[in-house]
Amino acid sequence: MAISSEIELGDIPLRRIGLGTNRLTNTPENVALIREAVEAGINMIDTAHVYTGGQSEETIGSALSPIPEGSVVATKGGYGAGKGRPEALRAQIEQSFAATENRSHRSLLPPPSRSRDAARRQHRNDRRI
Repeated sequence: MAISSEIELGDIPLRRIGLGTNRLTNTPENVALIREAVEAGINMIDTAHVYTGGQSEETIGSALSPIPEGSVVATKGGYGAGKGRPEALRAQIEQSFAATENRSHRSLLPPPSRSRDAARRQHRNDRRI
C-alpha cells in the first residue's frame, strides 16, 4: 500500500514534511531560509509564541507576509500554569497572528460562547484529523 505524500487539513493539502522553527531568530539568513523552504514546496510551518521569545513568529512574518495561499502556519500555546485556559489561549493565538502578520487566518479554537463540554468534544474530533 502506497502512502500519500500529502494529507488534508480541511480543504488544504499539506505535504507530510514541514518546517519546524524552534530556535529560529529573526535574522536575514533565517528569513531567506523560510522563503526558500516555501519556494521548494514546503507548505506547513510549525511555530509557537514562546519559540525564541517570539522571534520565530516574527521571522515567519518577515519572510511570508502575507502567508501564501495553500500554506499553513501552525502555532500552539498553553505553556505554563493557567496558560491553557480558553481566554489565555485565545490571547496567545492572537499574539501569534499579529507576529506572523497573518491577516487571514482560521482559528481552531472554539468560539468564546461555547460550553466547555462542547469544546472538549470538538477537540477530540479535531485530533482525529
